[in-house]
Amino acid sequence: MLSKMPHLSWELGRCGFSMGGMSTTENLPIVYFLGANNVEKSAMAEAITNARHGHLFKAYSAGTDCEKGLSRDADCVAACAEIGITLDGVSTPVDEDLFKKADFVIVVSRKMTVDPVPDMKGVILRWGVDEPSEQGITGRERANLLRDYLIRRVDALAVGAMTSDGTLRSGYRGEDILDQTGGEKSSRRLTGVK
Repeated sequence: MLSKMPHLSWELGRCGFSMGGMSTTENLPIVYFLGANNVEKSAMAEAITNARHGHLFKAYSAGTDCEKGLSRDADCVAACAEIGITLDGVSTPVDEDLFKKADFVIVVSRKMTVDPVPDMKGVILRWGVDEPSEQGITGRERANLLRDYLIRRVDALAVGAMTSDGTLRSGYRGEDILDQTGGEKSSRRLTGVK
């Protein structure tokens, strides 16, 4: 009986369930986090999602205005390491194919505008992450605040988007994910929008 139970497997640093040796990570909904430089918030959101909800989503991140290969922010790396999450890799520019096939494209910068493209599968959600440095909070304290905020948002996405049996809620479009900066709903349906 135990041999038929799903077992946790680790593949390339991503957590997923496998049934009978066959991984289901390739069938998971895709979450694509976008930031400006992909060295702080978007990268942390990717790492947090894969670490905490890798059995529900496959997360990626990119920067809309970044140079490929920039190192991750050291304070953000340390903040994630403090809770056992590895934040590694380097910055990556937006991949148009991944953008189109993602179930959720999540913009983590208040100052960024990301528009839908033809043939886009999912929705764009704006999380509008407040910037602690605008309140004079810098360094590790800033990184810890960003990390904790992103954990709450990622956990809320997982609760709202998934059914009790672990499948993507039919028609879910982020309706329960509110933008904390303005309190407005932060999603819109994009299928067929140019």
